Amino acid sequence: MTKPEIHIIGAGPVGLSCGIFALNAGYKVKIVTESSEVAHIAGLAAGGMLAPAYECLCQSSHEFSNFAFSARKLWDEFAKNLNIAISPNALSLGETPQEVEFLERQKIASREFGYNFDFIKIPDGLKTNAALKLDSDGLLNPMVVYPQMLELFKNLGGIILYDEVVALDNGKIIGKSNEYDTDLIIVAAGYQSHQLKECLPELGHLFPTRGQVIEINHPAPADGSIRYHSTYIMSRAGKTIVGATSQSHNDDWSTNQEDMDTLYNNACKLYPELIGKEIINTRAGLRPNTDDEMPILGQSSLEGVYLATGAYRNGWLFAPMIGKYVIASIKNDPLTYSYKRF
Repeated sequence: MTKPEIHIIGAGPVGLSCGIFALNAGYKVKIVTESSEVAHIAGLAAGGMLAPAYECLCQSSHEFSNFAFSARKLWDEFAKNLNIAISPNALSLGETPQEVEFLERQKIASREFGYNFDFIKIPDGLKTNAALKLDSDGLLNPMVVYPQMLELFKNLGGIILYDEVVALDNGKIIGKSNEYDTDLIIVAAGYQSHQLKECLPELGHLFPTRGQVIEINHPAPADGSIRYHSTYIMSRAGKTIVGATSQSHNDDWSTNQEDMDTLYNNACKLYPELIGKEIINTRAGLRPNTDDEMPILGQSSLEGVYLATGAYRNGWLFAPMIGKYVIASIKNDPLTYSYKRF
């Protein structure tokens, strides 16, 4: 029996992941995306961290932590299919006694998810009192991984259609240039999904959280990623990437000097060797956020339309898990992250 055709709105990491899992499940898949959308893919302005421990451990429900750790494990096989490497080095820093005590709790809690985190010697140049190695967390380079995902999608038989989607109807996507008849639709356009809230009112629960990063012309103190509160420092191609600002309900894609200064000053406090070094690049993106900072997945309020958005700052971590999860939801598997929770 021939499986239905799926049209996916959005060609970011989540949209491509949904497409790859759908193609592997035997569906015919087309992705509808604006020709200029690559410039507005939040994942390309992101650090590329796969960080279930830093983002969730001792901070989220056990259920959501399990979702995050399962997503990280799924990346090991996904990375092989993409022929890309994941850096295994991730550190979480503690300066105050309260912060170090929190790291101790994360160390103990890691065993529940099959890991055994431990403290390591603080890398030279870092100004802190403790460094916990997060063995679960990893780092990828979005600028390398994204083209590989796009190539895999196409090699599996996926098709890209360039158009701006303005509305949905029964079994139909309405674009500015054309209309597309289809059996099933997956909305996976990140924060831009909210543009369809007139058709899907539940997307009104989606809001942007703007983030900006900078690139400094100096090596990082260690390979992989280093995290302290909202600041991260990571190594990439001999340079230091620093992120990220976090401004909710801000939909400005442009970069600004104030955020550059904030990021630079935060990084210099952790790694004084960066003082006086040149900022050579900066990028900004809009993360798709929700009130509970968890994604909106599965069947929408419209029959045959499925949602795959709201990954907030974990778009890369969750991408393959969302793809697997949403394609499973088409088979009527039970879902937890439905919009109905709102």
